[in-house]
Amino acid sequence: MLYDPAFSAGATKFAAEDSRNVIYPVGKFAELLLAVDKFNGVEELFINTHGGPGKLKLADGTSVTAGSLAIMAKKNPDFVAKDARILFQGCSVGEGATGDMFMDDVAKAFLMGKGGIVGAATAGTTDYVLGPIVIEDRLPLWGDLKVYRYDAAATRVAAVVK
Repeated sequence: MLYDPAFSAGATKFAAEDSRNVIYPVGKFAELLLAVDKFNGVEELFINTHGGPGKLKLADGTSVTAGSLAIMAKKNPDFVAKDARILFQGCSVGEGATGDMFMDDVAKAFLMGKGGIVGAATAGTTDYVLGPIVIEDRLPLWGDLKVYRYDAAATRVAAVVK
């Protein structure tokens, strides 16, 4: 999981759930680039930052577009595995036509020659607070999640969840 440092409590919980789960804080674009050098063959990539339609918003205020993420993919073509699953948990990243274009561009950058799945929240996400209980999972507020499957040519072939 690549995560905004503000979400460290949830990330730590995620890491504790399974010894295969790795967390890496990314508050700046340079830290995203460093993450690509640290890992190969990632099968499930969760990116838990702030967001908006078709972009991520990092802690330092940087907006990250699919074009910026393509720089990451070119830096290490082996970063994600064949049939990888990529999920953007930031608010509204997958919202509308802009979100669709972002997801398609992410697939072209990361899944070309591999195929896989890209998913993104289409509404606000939040930690849930139920009295004294805090669920720190950055869940979509109303369960709004868009998920597309891509073939090895990075062409969208199916809506898994929409």
